[in-house]
Amino acid sequence: MPPEQTRQQAWNENPFFPELLYAAMKQNKRFDRTAWANGSTGKTSTVDNPREVQRPVSPDNKEGDWMEVGKKNKPAITRTTRATESAITRIFGGKLRSVLSIPGTSKDSVTLEPYQPLQLDIQSDHIRTIEDALKHITIPEIVSMYSETRGGMVDAKKQVTLESLPPLLILHLKRLVYDAKGIQKNSKVIEYSNTLEIRPEIISPTRRTKQSIKYQLYGVVYHHGKHATGGHYTIDVLRQDHSEWVRIDDTHIEPVTEKDVTAHEKHAKADKTAYLLFYRREPDNSK
Repeated sequence: MPPEQTRQQAWNENPFFPELLYAAMKQNKRFDRTAWANGSTGKTSTVDNPREVQRPVSPDNKEGDWMEVGKKNKPAITRTTRATESAITRIFGGKLRSVLSIPGTSKDSVTLEPYQPLQLDIQSDHIRTIEDALKHITIPEIVSMYSETRGGMVDAKKQVTLESLPPLLILHLKRLVYDAKGIQKNSKVIEYSNTLEIRPEIISPTRRTKQSIKYQLYGVVYHHGKHATGGHYTIDVLRQDHSEWVRIDDTHIEPVTEKDVTAHEKHAKADKTAYLLFYRREPDNSK
């Protein structure tokens, strides 16, 4: 029997069962409250909430506030949302900077919000690639709000940029849409490659450099099924030594090529779409 066939047979005969891992993690109260993904129903604990990582902190919460001077010496009140730091957040977590510019005020309101993973809106027609979705995050939006100084409603400008990026970046494609019929799945094709460049223009001005930040793809989670309320998940993952990609479907594991992974979306079927993308940050060689 050829070595490759022997290895694949060994993979399929020795499946990994995650129940022991789940049981150990549930000993921690934080994880015990989490609804784990259910392979038979397609339910998942990830929520497609477009404001989940952009909620402003309460004005009454003064902890973590400080004064910051931005462009043209314009001051800003900066608030940061407190989050428990752990090994997981240091590896997978980053921060968004949300700047709210209100007419009639001398200071901008800046909020630093943690993300893990980074959720990407893909609904707009112009979003065809991962790069398009990342750039879309930074498009300014108009927010109607009450102004005490003007005694009425005003149109404030809100803009979000990336304040920090983690060593391992997880991108969540928001494929759940809500309409009169309930929750639907958006099976739109979103292209990606094995290399991702985070352009300087989507980085916060205070952290921006002339060089792009580069990441390498090492994993893709797919959702199989035409409906948002059910389905099945598979994953393509790059081996730790970068020698090859493997495809995992329940207990079945087989080798695949990099082209199979990166070219998938260009020939995607409605019942199989990329849902989570995992990237590893490249070392900064500019120094």
